[in-house]
Amino acid sequence: MTPGSGPSSPYFTGSGRTLGGSAAGASTSAAAAAAAAPASDSGPVEWAGVDESKPTTSLQLRLPDGSRMVARFNHTHLVRDIRRFVRASRPDLTAPYVLMTAFPNKVVEGEEQTLEAAGLLNAVIILKQ
Repeated sequence: MTPGSGPSSPYFTGSGRTLGGSAAGASTSAAAAAAAAPASDSGPVEWAGVDESKPTTSLQLRLPDGSRMVARFNHTHLVRDIRRFVRASRPDLTAPYVLMTAFPNKVVEGEEQTLEAAGLLNAVIILKQ
């Protein structure tokens, strides 16, 4: 090993950011939204599924544990239906989270919006705790 290349090297100390890391302002707003939007709402837990006779879209869901799921929804499903799908697919995910878009990173607001109105068709959705 050359000097300065080992894991305890003084040349590589300090903290850094990971790819996809958020700025301080974004994490503050995400934390506030997480407190306002719990993982479970008062609506029914059942996921009704997709109506094949209506237009569909696929969403890639990136979960807090690093795993990913691809889910199919109708354009007319509501943002809150994403949460219903997650609860039905991953009942072990009980901690509060916010839904965020990947590019650009922003919190998805308006649980009563359709996926089409929210601009989420064929989107990547990040569940951020």
